[in-house]
Amino acid sequence: MYKVCPNEKETLFVLALYQIPKGEHIPPSVKEGDKVLLPEFGGTKIEVNEKEMYIFRDSDILGKWSE
Repeated sequence: MYKVCPNEKETLFVLALYQIPKGEHIPPSVKEGDKVLLPEFGGTKIEVNEKEMYIFRDSDILGKWSE
C-alpha cells in the first residue's frame, strides 16, 4: 500500500528570483503543480487567507516526481 509522506507537497506558485552575475535569471527546477519532496524542517511559514503555507528555496527541494 502506498503511504503518503508528510513532506510530500504540491507546488502552488513558483517565482524565479535567482540571478547570475551577468544579470541572467536561472529558471527554477519546478513549475506550478509539480509534486515535490521537502525537508522535514525549514522553509518560511506564512498564512494566506487563514491557511498555513510554506516558502522554500529551489535549492531546498529534495526531489520531484510525476505519477
